Amino acid sequence: MQAQIRVILTQAEIFILVAALSAEGFAGSWYTGALHRKLDEPLPAAMPVVLALIRSLVMMAGFFAGAAISPFINDNKIIFGLILIFITGLKISIETFRFNPEEKIILVDNFTTLLLWSVAGSFSVFLAGAGAGLGIAVSYTALAAFFLISVPGSYAGLNFGARKGLRPGVRYMVLASGVLIAIISFRLLILLLL
Repeated sequence: MQAQIRVILTQAEIFILVAALSAEGFAGSWYTGALHRKLDEPLPAAMPVVLALIRSLVMMAGFFAGAAISPFINDNKIIFGLILIFITGLKISIETFRFNPEEKIILVDNFTTLLLWSVAGSFSVFLAGAGAGLGIAVSYTALAAFFLISVPGSYAGLNFGARKGLRPGVRYMVLASGVLIAIISFRLLILLLL
């Protein structure tokens, strides 16, 4: 089954999943940039790198956690992994409906706040990493791609937020990324079960 899922999960789909997961960091950076502009505070220069690094480490922890429990699941580990990634997409989408963007805005005034904000926003990334670690053969290339997409995405979000302020379209982008993650994982699950 491992070879079968490798054929189904193309490099393009891995890239799309990784880019969709990094959308939360982009949106959080946008909201933070908008708040800093509104309060006339300096933008946290280290935020994009720290955010991407913490989220990448949390994703790697998810990979290792999924790989650690995969021997106990046996034949269904790929199915459980895809279900976990599907749940991650649903979680991102539902959270977008439940919370207003103003509730996710954080004033990053010191390094401790930056670390706490980075870790607190990484649960979806951990779940997706655990789903991938359960049996989907995702290499460290996906992890590196996630980091390399997250850094410029966070820089762009921070600067766009500082220039343009709060925009509702950012919220819809996160909603679309969650739906995209759910659709891709559901499609892979259907292809695997057929």
